[in-house]
This record gives sequence, C-alpha cells and structure tokens, in this order.
Amino acid sequence: MKVEIVLSTVLAVSTVIYTIINLMLWFESRASRRQKIAPLVIAFLKSTENHEVLTLNIKNICEGLAKNVTIKTIKDYSRLGKENLLLSNVGIIKNGFNNFPPQHELSF
Repeated sequence: MKVEIVLSTVLAVSTVIYTIINLMLWFESRASRRQKIAPLVIAFLKSTENHEVLTLNIKNICEGLAKNVTIKTIKDYSRLGKENLLLSNVGIIKNGFNNFPPQHELSF
C-alpha cells in the first residue's frame, strides 16, 4: 500500500516537472521564431582599399521584411570633401524607404 502511494507521488511529480519543461521549451521556441522573422536593419561604414572613400552599407540581416525604414545620422559626413554634399542629403537617408527585403544590402 505504501509503495503504491510513493510510486503515484513520484509519477505525479515527474509529470508536473515534464509539463513545466515542455512549456518552457514551447515559450523559447516561440520567442526564437518571432526573433527570426523580425526585421533587423544595420548600417555601417566601410572604407575602400586605399582608404580614400567611405561607403555606407545598409543591410537587413534577419529573415523578416522591414517596412517604413528611416535613417537618422548622428554625425554627418561631407561626401567627396565638399561641405554642400552631406551624407544626410543622400536620398535614401533623407527620405527613407517603404520595404526592405531580408538579406538585402545597399551600398552608397
């Protein structure tokens, strides 16, 4: 009789633990799926081999479509050494863009 109670208790506790672990795995996989499809747009500057020209690269590194992307420049750079040609006046930075597909990269 006591053995049956102990075994029933062990079975009940192990079922509860198993259910909690499965719920935690379900929440984690759901969060990782959402993170995978969420857009993540990065911008970085690259220099050419002779270090005379900087290129602005913009890339969506996730698998989700980025919509209504705008770019704000913190520090403005003059292009080609001319004060009237500012990086913030480039069309894509000034106006932004509506759709940016996944794994797509633009260079300016």
